[in-house]
Amino acid sequence: MSDVEDIINGLLRLQNLVVGPKPVDEWVLKKAKENVGNIAMIRVYDEEGVSEVTLKLTEDLKIVKTNEKPKHVITMHIDVFLDLLDGDLDFRDAYVNGLLDFQGENYHVHALLWSKAFERLRGVLKRYRVI
Repeated sequence: MSDVEDIINGLLRLQNLVVGPKPVDEWVLKKAKENVGNIAMIRVYDEEGVSEVTLKLTEDLKIVKTNEKPKHVITMHIDVFLDLLDGDLDFRDAYVNGLLDFQGENYHVHALLWSKAFERLRGVLKRYRVI
């Protein structure tokens, strides 16, 4: 298992803090309900190779790993991935400056949703002093 997969596994364990019985905010809950069944692949590369993790939003609003074909693919370097998580880089700036590549159906809309998701996740990570 790669470092990227380890990080994503850790983030998946924190997901109840973002969307759970008491969601951080109603916007997250609303957007999650609208996107049930969506499948996205996060592709992170570095000098050692490429790590790909495909995630699906289930009907019970859980994000789980899947082997299904993704509707969206988000590609970035490991440094960008880490900077997005710790807040050194804003998702929108990374996208506008070509540090992120989005492919797939309605990818501009989903780029915005991923941006919001990363902002909220970063808030949870800071609140619980993970970063």
